[in-house]
Amino acid sequence: MRYQSGVWAAAVCIWASATPACSDSAPGKPDALAGDATADTVTLCTAKSPVGQICDDGNPCTTGDACASSKCIGTLKSCEDKLSCTQDNCAMTGQCEHVVLLGWCTIGGACFADGSPKPGDACRRCSSKQSAVDFSIAATACEDGNACTTAEACDLAGACTGTLISCDDKNPCTQDACEAKAGCTHKVTSGPCSDSNPCSVGDLCDGSTCKAGTGTLGCEDNNACTDDSCKGGKGCVHTATKAPCNDGEACTTPDTCTGGACVGIKTSMCPKCNNLFGGTSGKLTQFQIGGSGAPGDGIDVDGDPTTCAPLANCSGGIDNAAAVLSGFINKVLISGVTTGSLTFVAEFAGYAGEGVPFTLNLYYAEMLNESQLAGCKPQADVCKWLIGQSALTGQCKPKFSFADAMVKNGKLTAGTKNTLFAMDADLIGAKNATLYVKGARIQGEVTFAPGTQQIAGMQGVLGGAVPQSAVLDMLGALKDGAFAESGLTKDQVIQLVTQLLETDIDVDGDDIKESASIGIRFSAVGAILVGALP
Repeated sequence: MRYQSGVWAAAVCIWASATPACSDSAPGKPDALAGDATADTVTLCTAKSPVGQICDDGNPCTTGDACASSKCIGTLKSCEDKLSCTQDNCAMTGQCEHVVLLGWCTIGGACFADGSPKPGDACRRCSSKQSAVDFSIAATACEDGNACTTAEACDLAGACTGTLISCDDKNPCTQDACEAKAGCTHKVTSGPCSDSNPCSVGDLCDGSTCKAGTGTLGCEDNNACTDDSCKGGKGCVHTATKAPCNDGEACTTPDTCTGGACVGIKTSMCPKCNNLFGGTSGKLTQFQIGGSGAPGDGIDVDGDPTTCAPLANCSGGIDNAAAVLSGFINKVLISGVTTGSLTFVAEFAGYAGEGVPFTLNLYYAEMLNESQLAGCKPQADVCKWLIGQSALTGQCKPKFSFADAMVKNGKLTAGTKNTLFAMDADLIGAKNATLYVKGARIQGEVTFAPGTQQIAGMQGVLGGAVPQSAVLDMLGALKDGAFAESGLTKDQVIQLVTQLLETDIDVDGDDIKESASIGIRFSAVGAILVGALP
């Protein structure tokens, strides 16, 4: 009987002579199963069959079938592959099978457990789920043998790659390099160096040490309104002073240093200016300190989006530490704008449309008598204006200008870190005082006349930094009853400002924050500048 597909089938016996013969093959076909040596065409083993006569025991997993004691007996085939990670079997076809056990790979006639690296290649490992007969690429840490790399890891192509290390020892007197086997090297050099102190000049290497030179850095900025010095580790520092100065115009007096610039007050000795104007202008209808450090009340003065001021009421990197002054100062500013004692007109000199740079000049102004008689409303109508002589220098130039102003996509920007906005504080009742903003910049939006790029209005924020000393000077110059509506005396306001005003900006570069960020909200309607006051 032979086991075929799980069913024992009767052998087909063929009586070819007086002695019956039996074969388990189909009639007329030789039996070549199980590796039998010859076709099974011999007689069935009987008591008379010679010992050793070839036969077929019907089992494909035996070989050498032969008659013995009337039985056909074969030897079991060996399927042992001598690998501990395989299960060895003889299949029904008589062929050996070697099933790899779960969690193992057989590669090159050897067993590897899951996770085992390929010899000499850490980026390829046995992963039986990916392939049980070959190494698979593994995203894992590795070692590329290069001392100049770190954090090596296998990439998607199976290569071990790392990040180059830095060999910079921060010593200007060594030449830093890296060798694949030795790693970082630091060769001592000679010659000029920098000892990290910008105030010393002529530094030289002495062995591996940088020795300070005997020279000193020249910090003279030729500005009579700054005290010039050199601060170790920082460099040149130019601190603004309040000293008397000379603005170069004989007709102005007194000349006083204001925010690092010499500002003189025009006198009757100065020639009358008769400037001509044209193009687009705007009259400010709002001019007051923003009440918080939120967008719309200030700008990012320090250029750091992670900081804002005042700390208790700010967001989004907006700086306006002077918001604490709004409750005291804004009543004076609002009253000045409403009554006309504080009137600013902005001139967009050279404005030719969006994307074209122009100069934004700001003037004190008075309404032309013609517009007054016509009942022109200064907070809403396009009125005609004359600029004040005090808004111009002795040479009839604008005292206050924003360079490189630009309108783009309806957004207005103007000013630089060097722009100085100096407002005569006598406009709000403070005699012989100036409220000035360093690094003044404008960020806002404009509206256009329908169908044109002609500016019909604008709104935004004028931001920058105002030294605390300038604020205190301005407050001290106000009339004693300036804050009567708030129920406070001038001295009480000065004391509150001293305690509450947060100095968050370093203007002069000495690493000491002496100024407060400020945001001044403004809006404007269209205006026509026709000349200067007599």
